[in-house]
Parts: sequence; C-alpha cells; structure tokens
Amino acid sequence: MGHRVPVTALGEATSLADRKRRAAERLVLVLPATHLDPDLRAVLRVYSPLGFALDPAGAEEPAQVQDLCAELGARPPAARPALLLQRGGPCPGATAWPPFVRLSAAKDTALTRAVGRAWRREAAALGFHVMLGPDVEGLDAATTAALVAPDDEAAAACPLAFTNPPDGRPNEQDLPGLLAEDLAPVRTALGAGARTLLAGHRVWSAFDERLPASACPALLGGRLRQAEGFRGLLLGEDLSLPAGQPPLAAEERLRLGVLATVDAHLVAGSAAAWLGAWEAGIHLQEEEPGLDLLLEESEKRLRLAREGLLLGRRRPPSAMVGAPEHRELALLAWARALDASPPMS
Repeated sequence: MGHRVPVTALGEATSLADRKRRAAERLVLVLPATHLDPDLRAVLRVYSPLGFALDPAGAEEPAQVQDLCAELGARPPAARPALLLQRGGPCPGATAWPPFVRLSAAKDTALTRAVGRAWRREAAALGFHVMLGPDVEGLDAATTAALVAPDDEAAAACPLAFTNPPDGRPNEQDLPGLLAEDLAPVRTALGAGARTLLAGHRVWSAFDERLPASACPALLGGRLRQAEGFRGLLLGEDLSLPAGQPPLAAEERLRLGVLATVDAHLVAGSAAAWLGAWEAGIHLQEEEPGLDLLLEESEKRLRLAREGLLLGRRRPPSAMVGAPEHRELALLAWARALDASPPMS
C-alpha cells in the first residue's frame, strides 16, 4: 500500500469529501430547543449532520420550537435533509401525558393507541420527524405496540431499548432469560412497525461484560440485526454520557458502533464536542479502511430511513399542539393510569 495522505477534519486539502460527509452523517447533534447560538452556527458551516435532537421542555412556547425546526429543516444540503428528533418532555403549551408505564397498567389498548397517536401528532405539528420514545422497559406488549403503530400524520416512534436502570447496574440475566424476557419488548416494537430504534448504554453481561449496548457488536449486529432481522435505522445513545465498564472513550465507541451496525450517534455538549466527534469519525475511516463496507451498508439504511420518514407524510396543523381534544384525552388517560396504579404505602 502506498503512502496515504493524513486526514484532517478541516480544509480543502483533505481527501476526502466522502469521508467528511460520512462522518457527519453518523452524528445527531443534541440542541436546546430555543435558538441557534453562534458556536452552533459555526459548526454548521463546517459540516451537516444527519439531524438534530431537541428537548422542547426548555422552550417558552410551541411557536419557538416550530420556528427552530423550520430553520433547521431548511438548512442545506437539499439532497440530504436533516432529520429532526424530539426528546424529553413536552414544551409549555403542549399536552402533558401520563407516564407510559402507568398507562400500561390500565390495560386499555384503545386508549393507549389514541394517546400514542396524539402524542406523536403533536410532535409532528411542532416540526419533528421522529419521537425518541417510548422506553420499552416495563411496558407490556399491547402498550408497546399501541404506542409505536405507524401513522402518516405523526412523527415516527423511535423506541428506546437497552436503557440504564436508575442505579446503573448491568443486566446480568443469563442469555435464555434475556431473550425470553428482556428482549421481548424490543421484539414487540419491531413487530408493530417501528423502523427506528435507539440503543442505550446498559451493559448486557450475557453478550459482553464490558461494552455498553450501544457499542456491542454481539448484541446489536449479531442478535438485533441478524437473529431478529432488524433492517431499520439504529441510533446510539449520547456520546457525551459515560458508557461501558470501565467507561470507553467516545472515539472507541464510534469505532465499535460501526462494527455493531449503529447508523448514527447522538452527541450533546459544546461545539468542541461536536467537532471532535466529527473529526474522530474522519480519522477512523483513514485508519481502518476495513470498515468501509459496513459504512456503505449504513449509508443505504440512512437513505431508506430518510425516504420513509420524510416522503408522503402529512404534517398536522400547528393548532394540534395542546388541542382541547388532546387535553381531554390526557385527563382521561391520567385518571385511568391513577386508578390502575397501586396505592401509596
């Protein structure tokens, strides 16, 4: 092999348009849902990520979120439009829904389906293409299926899987138990039509005692992709959060993510973190050309995901956010959820 030109993230003398584009397409930037600050604008002059994840809870009103989504959605390049993802709680003025674990206890599938549709239609009315949720941990099969059922007028559900418990302990159940119990909610979500999935950072010891799920080839590539047949968009949880035992560096998680068939990672933090993750993705391609085939397969999945998430969808009117009928539905859902919850001791 001849001498290879070293990759640098900036400048016109790099190779490297394809590698720079590929590295950018593997990132979803986590932003506040208020405004684009100068540092972010500077980053966006350097590269265009796959998309943006916003938490509307920090906004002042729905119009602020809608304006920001419109601005982000209008950014170039037109051939690779950004995916807009909602994460976190509702913004002021939107409908507040009960926790889905409580709603699951009510055992009312029709009500849950109506809540899921309204929840994701409000997200679409704000300008989002994808709703990060629900977390399938603790949900029964009927609730999971009702919440993720496809709807052309709603943001697509992106179920959260392999998430950390409050104490952060690994899942140490043996493999038969994992496949029969812990993987069942994920299997239900995929069977109900979910085409996007976010892998959290919990360690599943039966697959690897050290690696987080979001960077575990045996779990994601071997079990989820091959055995379960998932062909959709697979996102990895935030690179700025600690992951692994001991915690892995973000660069190593990016490398393992490619091997695990993760298509893109969320990344929060400062402009330096966003640029650092992009630069690491470029250097990874330079140093490990054997990953090219996996990256090409990921690009195909990204293209299909954009087509499925953006084409043929009808955005609901802005007035749907916090609509009276949704507030009435939420009151009913809260009442059913509270009735089904065990009494306080």
